[in-house]
Amino acid sequence: MLLKELLFDYLVDKPELTERLIAAYAIGYTITDDDLLLNPALSFAEGPDDLGVVISYNTFAAGGTPSDFGIVFPGALAINPLTWTRSSETAPANASLGSYLASHNGGGHERVLGVADATVSMIDSSEVVLTTAAIEPNLLEEPLFGLGSFHDKDISLYYFNLRQNAENRAAHYLASNPVIH
Repeated sequence: MLLKELLFDYLVDKPELTERLIAAYAIGYTITDDDLLLNPALSFAEGPDDLGVVISYNTFAAGGTPSDFGIVFPGALAINPLTWTRSSETAPANASLGSYLASHNGGGHERVLGVADATVSMIDSSEVVLTTAAIEPNLLEEPLFGLGSFHDKDISLYYFNLRQNAENRAAHYLASNPVIH
């Protein structure tokens, strides 16, 4: 919610800051077209290299339904963190660079391959990323956020793709702004 306030309230009167925005990763919270109207200098991400964009998605299992708790609102936009497109085409789990999940041996977290595929789908007039790969049942225990919600795993399921994308966008930004380095 704070990120939305920064993007769509604070930055509206600060074009010099908005121009320097590489990308805002508002993962796990709703961004809508109505939000974007509040700051016309911003747009929703459409690809892996665009700059000055907002990136968001909410992750649910196939057949999942958001609760009324206030995470997914009608009109939510989403981008697929495996393909960096808004297409409804499914990206297979082998397109993932890895998830960052709790280790089964009880010691910290580890990179796990092949955990989650991703599809931008509609649920109750909101775009979300649906994961449909075989995922351990304990990852589905999110009753507060809705049936099949992976809200607490929105980042960790696609962690290494998010990290690579942030590096990619930063490199594109620096290449297009040589004065900065």
